[in-house]
Amino acid sequence: MNLDLLCAKDELRPAMCHVFITAEVMVATDAHVLGVIPTEELFDEEFISKIPEGGFLMHPEDFKKVVAYKGAFWKTEGTIKLIDPKKRDIIIEAHTEEAIGKYPNWAAVIPGGSDCTAEISSFGIDASLAARLQKALGFKCLKMQFSGVDRAARCTDNGESFPNRYGIIMPVGLK
Repeated sequence: MNLDLLCAKDELRPAMCHVFITAEVMVATDAHVLGVIPTEELFDEEFISKIPEGGFLMHPEDFKKVVAYKGAFWKTEGTIKLIDPKKRDIIIEAHTEEAIGKYPNWAAVIPGGSDCTAEISSFGIDASLAARLQKALGFKCLKMQFSGVDRAARCTDNGESFPNRYGIIMPVGLK
């Protein structure tokens, strides 16, 4: 799980330079590629029950630390304590959208299953984005479903290993 790979590097969009975490999903995007992983795959029920209603933003370097540790607990409102018996404890900050900026309405760009069609004759995809998405979501292969030449491609692993993880890749123009 490497959602940190999908975060934007553009300081003009500070919210997209973070992983967005809600009680249901964790999302990362740079506006060209987007990945979604269920929150329950990383955090336990107790942690999830204390996630603020609107979610929170986590810096990608902190997200990598959370993935590497055995447990995460809310220390206080806005701070998370990471523990692992073989490592030193770490305190990280959970940022609010009010402090960093509003995260984009990522769900609005996800094509639905009924939107996808196989009748598209050509579709431009940046292969490096596909490789980054595949690695970030931990997929062995990437199944793409297309809904139009100017619409995002929905990407899954065919439900084999991670049926609830998915992502999108924005198309590139073909000449």
